[in-house]
Amino acid sequence: MSLNQTSKIEGTLFTIPKDKRKENGPIMEGDFQITGENGKIKGAAWMKEKDEGPGKPPSLYLSFQLELNRDQKFYGAIFPTDPSQKTADKAPDYFGTFNLTREKGGPVLRIAGWKRKGNKEPHTPFISVLIEAPRPRGAGNEQQPSHHREAVGAGGLPI
Repeated sequence: MSLNQTSKIEGTLFTIPKDKRKENGPIMEGDFQITGENGKIKGAAWMKEKDEGPGKPPSLYLSFQLELNRDQKFYGAIFPTDPSQKTADKAPDYFGTFNLTREKGGPVLRIAGWKRKGNKEPHTPFISVLIEAPRPRGAGNEQQPSHHREAVGAGGLPI
């Protein structure tokens, strides 16, 4: 399996119950599929805070990791969409970037995520994630990170 600037990856992130989380471990995990490739890959997300400076509340975001194998890990960041910037019901609830290298300024893919609920009881909430090539300017990708804790959801969980 490999990733490049034309890769398309789809998957889901489910919240790990608090009693099953490890200290400093992820708060969400799930399975992902690279279009055109066989096999699933594991994804995980950790809640992080970004300091926005004096007098401003920190921004909450998800630090995201996909692990193709023990030696190949890729990272990104997922931010909640500011509700005032959500222009349509089908617009993503989350957005971010996914780095294809560890180098600053290296190639990135776009992350979009939507809040969903499972079809069967107990209708477990999850985030449906799409990772793909960035869209051209003006195609709805000018979203900026929300700087409000409320945008992340009750209890600090992303869904």
